[in-house]
Amino acid sequence: MNPIEVMVTSNLPAAFTTGLQKHFTVHHREHIRDPAVLARVKALVCAEHLALGRELMGLLPNLKLICVLGDDASLVDAKEALQRGIVVLKTRDVHSQDMADFAMGLLISSVRRMAESERVLRNGDWVDGPILPTGRVHGRRLGLVGFGPVGKALAQRALGFGLSVAYCDAESKEAEGAEGAEAARATFYATTLELAQHVDFLVLTQLAALKACGTVDAAVLQALGPEGHLVNLLNGADLVDEAALVSALQARQLGGVALDGFAEPPRVGPAIRQAKGSVLTPGMACNTQAAVQDACDQVLLQLKTFFAPTAT
Repeated sequence: MNPIEVMVTSNLPAAFTTGLQKHFTVHHREHIRDPAVLARVKALVCAEHLALGRELMGLLPNLKLICVLGDDASLVDAKEALQRGIVVLKTRDVHSQDMADFAMGLLISSVRRMAESERVLRNGDWVDGPILPTGRVHGRRLGLVGFGPVGKALAQRALGFGLSVAYCDAESKEAEGAEGAEAARATFYATTLELAQHVDFLVLTQLAALKACGTVDAAVLQALGPEGHLVNLLNGADLVDEAALVSALQARQLGGVALDGFAEPPRVGPAIRQAKGSVLTPGMACNTQAAVQDACDQVLLQLKTFFAPTAT
């Protein structure tokens, strides 16, 4: 086993951490109590949506390498890393296709009320009367907050379902046709609110885009309306006004919501858990066996290559 000691954050898939433990001494961030252990850590592995700044880096005086599980390292304090000579490496995209698959599944489940209908069947309530008609997916308008790898992959799937596609994004004002047919056929809007005013379904795919274009508040939910549906793949506080979301569902001012991302996972408040018209999944969008293995292989290669002089 390589003598290098590695810290991992809690939001990494368990299977990924298990794979690392076969080659390195791995410490979970939340489980470290001995300052001496912090001093021995030379590499940190974290998910791409974890804010990693001076405070956490300061706990690790001998940190040499940060491996970001994903292709977005924008939340790592690059200035602090540069000043301390810490190398930051990303993995190539391993989960965009999986996330797009899952987002499409969440959207269909919400619009067609699959989870609610399953509960009716399992509870034996079908005998009480027929299931009411649901909404339709085909021919509706899909809005994507973020037109990065996940957004583009989801746009491809949406076109196959007969949806029109619109988006807002932090990076570019207009999609370039060279990036694929899905980009050439997508309509750009400047803000999340403006996008919500022109679509039936809104999917949050990219943190940077959501912060640049505007988070989801009561006005955005009102713009979606009683036949609109929201799908969220992103974790983080203040991305979605959960109180406004619950209120809109209770008042039937929003058609439905499907959440795989939450403000403080794995903690999810009772108001969200008990809200009618909601589909909830525990951070599963990117968690496929193939993606975990691919990411693990990449990070293992990065660690072994970087610390090659001390490898056994």
